[in-house]
Amino acid sequence: MTSDSVNQPQSIPGDVRDREWLRLLIEQVPAVLWTTDADLVITSGAGAGLRGLGLAPNQLNGTRLQDYLGSEDRTFVPLEVHYRALAGESVTVENDWKGNVFEVRVEPLRDAAGAIVGCVGLALDITQRHRSEQSLRAAHAELEIRVAERTAELRTSRAQLQAILDHTPAVVFIKDLAGRYLLVNRRHVELFGVAETEMVGRTDHQIFPPEIADSFIANDALVLRTGEARSFEEIAPHPGGVPHTYVSLKFPFHDADGRPYALCGISTDITDRIRAEEELRRHREEVSVLARRDAMGRMAAELAHELNQPLEAAAGFADGALLRLEGGRPADLETLDKLRIAADQIRFAGGIVRRIRGHIGRRSVQTRPVDFDAIIRDLLSLFARDLRQRGIEVEYDPAESLPPADADPLYVEQVLHNLARNALEAMEETPPEKRRLRIGTRFDNGSVRCVLHDHGPGISSEAAARLFEMYFTTKPHGLGVGLAVSRSLLEAQGGELTFGSGIDGGAAFHFSLPASVAAAG
Repeated sequence: MTSDSVNQPQSIPGDVRDREWLRLLIEQVPAVLWTTDADLVITSGAGAGLRGLGLAPNQLNGTRLQDYLGSEDRTFVPLEVHYRALAGESVTVENDWKGNVFEVRVEPLRDAAGAIVGCVGLALDITQRHRSEQSLRAAHAELEIRVAERTAELRTSRAQLQAILDHTPAVVFIKDLAGRYLLVNRRHVELFGVAETEMVGRTDHQIFPPEIADSFIANDALVLRTGEARSFEEIAPHPGGVPHTYVSLKFPFHDADGRPYALCGISTDITDRIRAEEELRRHREEVSVLARRDAMGRMAAELAHELNQPLEAAAGFADGALLRLEGGRPADLETLDKLRIAADQIRFAGGIVRRIRGHIGRRSVQTRPVDFDAIIRDLLSLFARDLRQRGIEVEYDPAESLPPADADPLYVEQVLHNLARNALEAMEETPPEKRRLRIGTRFDNGSVRCVLHDHGPGISSEAAARLFEMYFTTKPHGLGVGLAVSRSLLEAQGGELTFGSGIDGGAAFHFSLPASVAAAG
């Protein structure tokens, strides 16, 4: 038995396995891949991104690109990049298409002699990268079932696989069970500075610093042990010197008997997204500070109200005592002097309280037409990392043609922040598979309405009766001001906040605001 036969799985021939890798990776890539001939007639189409466009693989074969795009204008960006590719350029642009934003890369397609015979394109949906992760998991589960049935149908070579992989902006690699690299794409080579020929057969410890290699190997081992696709946030070196953060989707390849024989990884750089999340987190902290200041303002205002009356009463009694003593005989000058001082001090304290009350004026409501959908999507971006770390799935059901609300956007954001934070904390003890936050909007009777429904333990009827009282809380370390402040902010804008139990458990908070007069008209 040769050393090659020892290192290769015995149940799958090498060429079949190569084709299997090709199909798996083409279907797994969270993008749309296509080729055209020199007349811009589509000759192939693949990639998980096709599903988002309502297309099947190769459905558009034989269709002119101009007909699919609905334009003959050579300056129209999706067409222009293809004409530039036919002229020999490699072009990357961002382009809006059917409500989403895509990063599009088009390059010339050359024959063996180097002549340009068409275009090869890749479009990556950068609107919601997490959707691509979910699509990859679903596609992988589906492909595992179909691998044994359709292996004989695969007709693509490893050279074609490598060409496709080299045009994706993600880092793609395949390792054997011993952690040795079997395949890497061009992006991997560009980022880590190790040529593909040198990479094959080496392990992470031979390429990366020990602590980084250890984390990669631990994540690989978890995927192979569970046999399931998993996503990880991983730190890797970067040519600029500052390490970058990647979301790595790793999944095993199984043979016909269901045994894993290799591991594939697709890693997307999310460093810029994390920086944006940090900015959003700072903004969230500012909103939280506003909430605390508002609560303290209410507390101080109540304190001023409560103290002012007894101080005024004390001043009245002191004045009365002075009148009696001043009219009596004999005059107790020392007592009179002390009472005058007491009255002056009481009036002075009352003046301080009134000044405090006057200075603690909450920020005036500044209403304007507010796009509820935009604020909710910003909120979901703000909480994106918290949601991932807590394993909470979000179901957002926006109403179609929802009119803007007439509201103060900062106060609306504060209310949504308070309710969302409460929902996340309520699901800390919920089993991971049941952690779900549902958000929905609708237009009803002149009002824009929103509901946030968590899957936590719910709220008892006794607690519900006092839920919006200032300083009442069901949390061990809560202050009991968030919901009271939220309700007062909505009422100040002509809205309302109510509570109800969820249909399938948990708590549901409903709030509404008047629709914009301009929109309603």
